[in-house]
Amino acid sequence: MANLIEDYLTTFRSLLPVGKRQQTRILQEIEDHLLESWSHEQEHGMPPEEALRRVLARFGEPAEIAPVFVEQAVVCTRRQTRLLLVASLALCFLLICATIFRYPAIAGSFADNVGYSCFCLLLLCAYGWLGLRATSLKSTIALPALRQEVRVSLYSTLSFAITYLLLCLLESLLWSKGVVLYPRQNILAIDHMLNSFLVTVPFVAWLIFTLIGSSSAVSHSRRISTGSMVGLWSGLTMALGVVLISLALNYALMGLLLPTSWSYDPICRSSSDLAACELGDTLGGSTSALLALPLLGAGLGTLGGVFSRGRSVVLS
Repeated sequence: MANLIEDYLTTFRSLLPVGKRQQTRILQEIEDHLLESWSHEQEHGMPPEEALRRVLARFGEPAEIAPVFVEQAVVCTRRQTRLLLVASLALCFLLICATIFRYPAIAGSFADNVGYSCFCLLLLCAYGWLGLRATSLKSTIALPALRQEVRVSLYSTLSFAITYLLLCLLESLLWSKGVVLYPRQNILAIDHMLNSFLVTVPFVAWLIFTLIGSSSAVSHSRRISTGSMVGLWSGLTMALGVVLISLALNYALMGLLLPTSWSYDPICRSSSDLAACELGDTLGGSTSALLALPLLGAGLGTLGGVFSRGRSVVLS
């Protein structure tokens, strides 16, 4: 009789295209409900085997019940994804405004600061609307796409955070210890190579994650537009990650960077406000990322979708 429940849950598992954690939770809830109902039927004098068959029949066929649980999982995942997006957008805008008003020399006059803030607000609102649209997929294809969006975002942002932190620490070490041993010109060349390498690594990783994620999502949905949405989301979250992580680490490590790598920056070292110059440089690069990465991500997602569809056509 226990095999009946096991077979029922095995069939149910094959119809749940959700993550392992969600799948385990759903199956545990179903099993607990079946066992409780089975025990209740036996307490009323029904033979165990007949009681179990009645409970399973009353609960329904897995093919009929599974879509209900999938829809609930879609709603939950979509809500969490949208909350993450809105929170990131709000935090990004607040951090940008705090930076330019804390260091007015970045933009210039107060009017310039207000204008730059309004531009960033407009840009973030536009991409926020697009990001929310990218999570508004039909339930039949939403879960695989949403899972790919979250996974690609996590991997890409994490790779950038690690490499940017490593870059800050290595630059500080290079300019605090290296200048004692080697000529400044040699250290500057090493600094430039280090910058180029550690900036390229997360960008290439993001390209790979986006192509793989969009291809995987399209393999489930059979729609190239799904790949475009995954790519757009990937580019948007990567751009937000660039802004948040770079500014946050610059603030957190400012005491370490000011007397070392920032002091030897050939562009900013003659500035009257070294911190403002460096943060302004970071902010300029971040704004460029906000403008370019979502559009580039959508293009990469479309390309990944085309590859996935082409491969499925060839295999079929």
